[in-house]
This record gives sequence, C-alpha cells and structure tokens, in this order.
Amino acid sequence: MKRLNFTFFCFFLFGLMIHPLFSADWQVMRNDSVRIFYARGNRFVAETTLQTTDKALAEITARLKIPFSGEVNIFLAEDEKSWQKLTNKKVPEWSQAVTKPEVGIVYVSLAKKNGKELPVVLRHELVHVLIGKNFSPGIIPRWFEEGVAMIISGENFSNYISTLSKANLTNSLLTLPEIENVLRFQQSKANLAYAESYFSVKMIVDALGWDALSDILKKTRKYNRWERAFDDVLEMNQESFQWHVFKEVGKKYRWNFIFQSDIFFWVILPFIAIIAFIFVRIRNYRTYRRWEEDEMEAAAKDEENE
Repeated sequence: MKRLNFTFFCFFLFGLMIHPLFSADWQVMRNDSVRIFYARGNRFVAETTLQTTDKALAEITARLKIPFSGEVNIFLAEDEKSWQKLTNKKVPEWSQAVTKPEVGIVYVSLAKKNGKELPVVLRHELVHVLIGKNFSPGIIPRWFEEGVAMIISGENFSNYISTLSKANLTNSLLTLPEIENVLRFQQSKANLAYAESYFSVKMIVDALGWDALSDILKKTRKYNRWERAFDDVLEMNQESFQWHVFKEVGKKYRWNFIFQSDIFFWVILPFIAIIAFIFVRIRNYRTYRRWEEDEMEAAAKDEENE
C-alpha cells in the first residue's frame, strides 16, 4: 500500500511539472517516443520539430553510445508570455531553451532570437535529456555536458573565438568547476563558460576522437564516478586537463579579440593607415630630395667641365 501511494505521489508530481500539457491551448503531435506541444498556428513548426527530434535522437544515441528509453516532451512557446509561464520565470533571460532531463521535458522559446537555429537548439537540449536519463544529477560536470551538447548540436565555434581571446588577454578565464554555475551567470560570463566548455571538449575530440566521449560516459556508468572515468580515458585528472586547456587557449587566441573587435576597425586600423600614409609621404619626400641633390651635383659638375 505504501508503494502504491508513493507511485501515485510520483505521478502526481510529474503531472504538476508538466501542467501545461493539460491546458486546452496546447495542440499535440506525437510518434512513438516524441510528443510536441504547440500553439494553434504553429503546426508546420511542430511537424519540423517532430522530424528533427526523431532523427536527432537516433543520431545522438549512436554517437554517444548511451540508450534512450521513455518519451521526450517538447513544448514550443510561441511568445514571451507563454515562455514565462512554462518556465515560471526561473531561467536566465538569455536562455533560448531549458530542459528537465530526468523527466524528458524540453521547453523551447520560438520568440527569442539568439542566433541559433531551432534544429541546433533541439539537438543541444536532447543531449541534456539523454545524459539526464542515464546519470544521476551532478555526476557529469557541467562543462563536459555543455561542451558535448554544443559540438553535437553543430554550433559554430567561430562565434566564441573573440570571447576566449578577450578572457585570455584579461586573465579572466573560468576554471572548469566554476562553469557548474553557468545558469546563474550574466550573459557575457555565460558566453565565456560555454566557449570554454566547447573548446575543452573539442580538445578531447581532436586528440582522441569521438569515441573518447562515449568511453568517458560508459566508464562513468560503470564506476559511478566521473573522476575515475575521466582519468582512465585521458590519463590525467581534471586539474591537469584544465592546465592544458588554458595553455592552448593562450597559444591559439591571444590577439583574436583585437582583430575581431570594433576597436580594431574604428581605432587601430585607421591609426595604422595614418602612420602608413605619413611613412609613405616621408619616404617620397626623401626620394624627391635625393633626386634634387643628384640633379644639383650633376649641374655643378657640368659647370666645372665648361
């Protein structure tokens, strides 16, 4: 009887978490493992979302070699009002999507324009769903999970180069443990956290290949300990790895911020152009003076000869 009551309690809590499901305002589209909740008038977006999610789930599970069971529920908020209602105003202003991975719920804002296409956002959040369904909260570090999600989603890393360069020049790079609090950061600091996460995971892939990511996850499930799994695969602990991350950022992105910023185009570049103009004028002046002196010497010699 106690077990029955506990089960009923769990279902009751789950119902509260997805209360928008019971609103008459939501239309529902589904297949075997995906349900899309959308507002009237967004049927085409819902169809695209369903197709993208179904395909992405198969690709991501194959890439990371972790299983997916159950169902993922995706709510498409068509405007800011519905977004605030879904999230209870408890997510950062810069957030375009949020996931409750342990229950397979994804909220996506269709109104926010952060430069990320819907398929990219969906793939990113599905990584969170898969990891949340396979690991207890807190086992996988935020930097690793975000980095994996960013790479698999196909985000453009060039968008983060200037951020890394600026942080490197100002000695303000975040430690990997600090990234754990990314959802509490202001947007500029959050961008840095995501940039470092992306760069760190990309270093692993570049050095050891894609299988390294699935190996880390597989061994984490085996040992139920992230640190041991990470050490086994990379043959170094996270602290040593962070040292290599900072070193590589320093080597690759020392001056990129200067060349990609408005300061370069509106201040430094014109200054260089002015200096170059002055240099050319001085060089030309010296050349003309030398020609005049040569002509005067030649004229003087002609007078002596006469």
